[in-house]
Amino acid sequence: MQRQISSRNRYGEGSIYQDKQGYWRAKLYTPDGGTKFYYGKTKKEVREKLADAMGLLKDGLALPSNQPLGDYLEQWLNNEARKEAITDSSWVSYEGHIRLHITPALGAVRLSDLTPEHIDRLTGALVAKKLSAKTIRNIRVTLRAALEQARRRGHVVRNVVDLSEAPRVPRKDKRALTPEQVREVFQAVLTHRLAALWILDVATGLRKSELLGLRKADLDLQMHELHVLVQLRRNRITGELQTRELKTREGRRVIALPEGVMRVLEAHLTNQDRERELAGDGWLESGFLFTTDHGTPLDGDNILRTFQILIRKAGLPHLTMHDLRHANSSFMALLNVHPKVAQRQLGHSQISTTMDIYTHVADDSSREVAAKFNKLLFQTADATVDGVAYGFDLPEPDRANLELQSRMEGRSPAEIVCSALRWYLEAERRRREEWAANRSLEGGLD
Repeated sequence: MQRQISSRNRYGEGSIYQDKQGYWRAKLYTPDGGTKFYYGKTKKEVREKLADAMGLLKDGLALPSNQPLGDYLEQWLNNEARKEAITDSSWVSYEGHIRLHITPALGAVRLSDLTPEHIDRLTGALVAKKLSAKTIRNIRVTLRAALEQARRRGHVVRNVVDLSEAPRVPRKDKRALTPEQVREVFQAVLTHRLAALWILDVATGLRKSELLGLRKADLDLQMHELHVLVQLRRNRITGELQTRELKTREGRRVIALPEGVMRVLEAHLTNQDRERELAGDGWLESGFLFTTDHGTPLDGDNILRTFQILIRKAGLPHLTMHDLRHANSSFMALLNVHPKVAQRQLGHSQISTTMDIYTHVADDSSREVAAKFNKLLFQTADATVDGVAYGFDLPEPDRANLELQSRMEGRSPAEIVCSALRWYLEAERRRREEWAANRSLEGGLD
């Protein structure tokens, strides 16, 4: 087949021709004196790609890269500056998302050819694998982060992940522990040498890694304060236990301790001194507040396993240490602690995370609020809505109005009140769902 050429060799313009295999190619001359090629099955397809590229140059924008997505993701992931900026656990998650899901599906696609439809097909393939909506969202977040850097550097014109539909992640509401349940937890762990750790968790809401990273020097016995500065966790790449500074300014904080917790910690330190004496030369001083019985740092997985064994022996339902942190935040909400104060104590970088917990607590008590609201304003009969009984004591004028409405609508007063309650509860449910949906669009187990 004879090669067809239509050429212009000036910067910002190009040529279109058909190769020996019948495919069409476009050649564009770039500002740096180089060339870029575009390919397609038809002349029209190639002409459109060339026109788009020429338009970008005309507007002073960089041209999209022809680098395959898989190659770009490997470079992005293994960039030394990136490895330093993120935690090892985040790096391992990114690596798994790219190696197992993104590269097999889209690795051969050039950055310049990526479209929202590619992302839609990737999402559909992940759904077909029966991955959870949360896992799919996390994979998309990884790809979005990589492409966002590519967009800032001019390798792509737009971030196509933002233009594709993400699966809805259902909100899982887990009821917080009550004070009575927390006391049962205290009884379950009370005889263990690390009981102070779990009690401190409930009292402060510290993350597990923050608890394990506490040093004895971080505890101010005179001021009854705890300075939270570092975390201790196992590096998921090297397998070593490592201390690391908390990654946000909000994470580094000072927490005042209740008197009861101070007594527990003083007893813990006394017991630790006794263990040091018994261990003798076998004691390895690490400086941590909570250690093994020979002074070395604690492993987070072992601590969780020990906690769950104690809980199970006590006949209590399955719990994690994050449930203790969640109990602390829920108690602050029930005690009407201001959200900004709670945010500082919990070390949340975003107030929206704190408000999510506060709204959850409000969800749990909404029926009780509705019952009290109606008891305050009404009282004429007992009504039951979704298994919750409501009693009403209407003032005489309101009683007359309710009875008049009852005769006009042909319904009993209790039926009218139940209808109003159902409307109120349904409105609350819709409000919470809309709030959760808006928060998921903003993007942050913290």
